[in-house]
Amino acid sequence: MAMIQTFFVGILLFFQSIFAPMIYDIPTGSVDYGGGFDYKTVEAAEIEKPLDIFIDGETDYVIVIPDGVTAETEPVLRGVKWLQEYFGLMLDEDEPFEVYAASALPTGAKYISVGRTGLGGSDFADELDALKSSEDLIKKVIGDNIYISGKDNGRGSMYGCSAFVEDQLGCRWYTYELKYAPKTKDIFIDGDLDDTQEAKFDYRDNYWPYIYLYPEFKAFHKSNSTLGDRWYNGELYTINNYGGAVEYFAVGWGEPYNHHIGGFCHTMHNLVPRQLFYGDYDSPALGHRTQDQELFAYRKDTGRRDVGQRCLTNPDVLEMTKEAVFYIIDTNINNMNMKIISITQEDNDAYCQCVNCEAMDNLYGGRQSGSNLWFTNEIAKAVAERYESTRPDILVDTFAYAYSVAPPTGIVPEENVIVRLCTIGCCFNHPIRECGGQRTGSVFADMKPKASVYAKYFEDWGKLCDVNGAQLHVWDYNTCFKFYPAIYPNVHVLADNLQFFYENNARGVFSEGYDTGGVELLPGSVSGEFGELRVYMLAKLLWDPYLNSNQLMEEFMHAYYGEAATPYILQFLDFYTNKAIGTNHTGVFGRPEAFTYMNVFECKKMEKLFDKAEAVAAGNADNLLAVKRTRLCLKLYEANMMLGDYSWFNPMRLKNNKELFHESVMLGLDRFSAAMIEPYDTYVWLHRPYDWANMKSWIDFYDADKAVRMDLEAYRAEHGYVIP
Repeated sequence: MAMIQTFFVGILLFFQSIFAPMIYDIPTGSVDYGGGFDYKTVEAAEIEKPLDIFIDGETDYVIVIPDGVTAETEPVLRGVKWLQEYFGLMLDEDEPFEVYAASALPTGAKYISVGRTGLGGSDFADELDALKSSEDLIKKVIGDNIYISGKDNGRGSMYGCSAFVEDQLGCRWYTYELKYAPKTKDIFIDGDLDDTQEAKFDYRDNYWPYIYLYPEFKAFHKSNSTLGDRWYNGELYTINNYGGAVEYFAVGWGEPYNHHIGGFCHTMHNLVPRQLFYGDYDSPALGHRTQDQELFAYRKDTGRRDVGQRCLTNPDVLEMTKEAVFYIIDTNINNMNMKIISITQEDNDAYCQCVNCEAMDNLYGGRQSGSNLWFTNEIAKAVAERYESTRPDILVDTFAYAYSVAPPTGIVPEENVIVRLCTIGCCFNHPIRECGGQRTGSVFADMKPKASVYAKYFEDWGKLCDVNGAQLHVWDYNTCFKFYPAIYPNVHVLADNLQFFYENNARGVFSEGYDTGGVELLPGSVSGEFGELRVYMLAKLLWDPYLNSNQLMEEFMHAYYGEAATPYILQFLDFYTNKAIGTNHTGVFGRPEAFTYMNVFECKKMEKLFDKAEAVAAGNADNLLAVKRTRLCLKLYEANMMLGDYSWFNPMRLKNNKELFHESVMLGLDRFSAAMIEPYDTYVWLHRPYDWANMKSWIDFYDADKAVRMDLEAYRAEHGYVIP
């Protein structure tokens, strides 16, 4: 039966790919990815007053650091490490500077001052004191000396060094393995340098494995979340070794449940545990509790309580949540990185419809966000009162998500509340400020312009948060969760959407790429599409969304694919982006064939572009590998659409599918969706890659007892290659 279904799906997709583009107005030519820039390298402004740091490889400069800074994990010394490294790469020299504490600075020496050294005079000290946060930075020349510092000796001083490396030296760190530094023995900067940078977003989370697997890379690019901290081969990799970060409160315990309370999201299930729906419960936070189904959501359709959500107007739910929150905070009271306690709904729509909850919702505009915000405010007031003298910096976080996304009326967030608006219902192929399309993913999608409901939500939530000084954060999305290496046409809206968030009072962004599915990713994991490009662009745009995205993209492509191959890769990106803009809306859960429509002839044309890109990249093994990895998204698209080499009518289809799976694994893909599953029978290859990733899909062909996760390291080693 599954085979017959797959055959007819193939026929449908073939005709869809042929006829769908014919009924739409599709733009052509170069796409503006942000900045009105036509892919020509921006020339650095001519420096009228050069300040020589190295002449013919020799320097009179030293680096000076504050007295008392000795531990190599301190942010100032992390920044100094980057200065030494990148100056060294330019000069082909290890550690080209002598480093002195401020009190030991040689008399008359020229210097680069990193951190609050006490040098630079009172005016400079006043400028540092005036910075809004400890992450902001100043780079400045005073006389012949260079000053790089934040408000204190924390992350701002460290970020100042990475900013100096990029802005003044022209160096880049594109991926964890790929660094660039112009080779020269003569290094100079602008003698009139005076640059203050303030973080546009207080919370910046670039949640892709290619950045969170590597804490130093993450810190260099000013991402400040602890998400991604993990153990690998017995070693802890953590951003806390780079000046700390913004962390969510959480604490775990052992028996009997061995899980965390608190955490990043969907936390109500461990604040008011679902075990109470079924029976007795013991925990350090709540003590012994007996079964009480009245704590949970009442649903009209069944006339029963549902374990999926909590009854927020039940006073016991409020008191239990307070108890759990106090326990979590008290346990971590001395961890100053923990700043946010999450009070967030579960990931379902089973909100409470009891008489009291409906009355509460009606009181605040008839929206479930009303009772949700009231509940959060009550927790926030309790937290503020209890910790006003010890931890006044603690913020209480809640969602505007799914049933709670529409803002209420007649209530505003407390000062210490964060409202995290989730864009999961948006179209990610058109700017959120303009597009009202939501997750259609169909050839019959209504492409007529319509007002963006999310644009109104952002505007209204931003205004509500602004009343008491609460914060608006955003949970944004940048991938297809059903099939991670799917062609995903959103690079052109990254900057526009981040600018829109900022302009509507958002002060934090969690930019979600693909998830790990609870399985640890291997170093060397790649996306098979443009994930690495997105990581780099998002890292820069989360710090400043008004940077020139076209320039960021072109610079990355030149380094990653090589200058000769870049025009061909860019033509491919332009082509499918234009097709997507003109033919569809893009969600996060759609099938990969729904995001853009290319027929077999267009795919052949794109294959020729990659042939040319591989040919010109052949002289550089790294560039060639990058081209091959990105080409996977086209091959997988063809296989999902059952076109060309992967057509149902091609007698080599099974062989081609099997080879494509092997190539994907060997080029570094760790997963198609939640994990890479070991193929267990010949008939698996009859189906599409989408179905390999989602074996219990609408074509239900898998044997659950045979579906096991693939040992990727063993597979790669067996076939003679280990991802570096």
